Parts: sequence; C-alpha cells; structure tokens
Amino acid sequence: MKIKIVIPNRRKKPVLFQYQGQCLPQPAYLELDPTKCTNGLICHADYSGEIGNAVPMSAWHNRVFRIPVSPQVSRRGLKALEKDAKFITLVDHLVDSWEEVWNGNNYVGRFNYDVHDALCWHAWRTTNEESWDD
Repeated sequence: MKIKIVIPNRRKKPVLFQYQGQCLPQPAYLELDPTKCTNGLICHADYSGEIGNAVPMSAWHNRVFRIPVSPQVSRRGLKALEKDAKFITLVDHLVDSWEEVWNGNNYVGRFNYDVHDALCWHAWRTTNEESWDD
C-alpha cells in the first residue's frame, strides 16, 4: 500500500504548536481514515487544537485512527515515514483488520489493538528520535 502524508503548513516543525501560558506543546498525530484507502492511504499530520484530552467523535469511536508523533518532528521526519517499510506494513495490517460495527449506541470502528499499539510505538519512536537528530 502506498502512503502519502499531508503536512498542513510550510514550517520546519509543522506540527509544533504551544498555546501561550502552557508549559508543553500540543500533542501531535497522524490521522488516517480506513474507509478512504482505495488508491493508497492519505495520512494528515496535525496537532490537537484542544487543551486537555478532548478528541473528535470520529477518533473517539475509532472511525479514524490517530497515531501519535513527536510535536518536535520535522517535515523531513514526517515524509520519511512514507518510505518506512515497518510503518507501511503496520498501517496495512491495521487497515485490513478494521471494521465498522454497531455497538448498540453508535457505529464504531474495531481493529487489532496489538497492531495499533505497535504502529503507535513505532511512529512515536521514529519521529522522536528524528526530532533529536535535527
């Protein structure tokens, strides 16, 4: 599967954002929608606009995946994930395991949580190491 990472701006550290008065930058992530992967998969890099732990309903119900990355990661580090064989394999397995089901209240996504955890760990470690090398 081919993966394209869409980066929101032209800054050197594109997902680094810190609100005035906050001691840490906002959490950063790659978001991907498993329903939109017919000709490859598009991941959107961004940071959380919410202070605290708020997430949109689509992420809360696992209809989209949010993969944490280091807020300090550079454009080059994000683009390197497009060619990272382990990252591509884990994303492919995650998307293959995903299904949307009715849980009695909402439509929610179900997937292999072991693959999700491995993917999150690999993306975080890779982008965190890259941000220190930059």
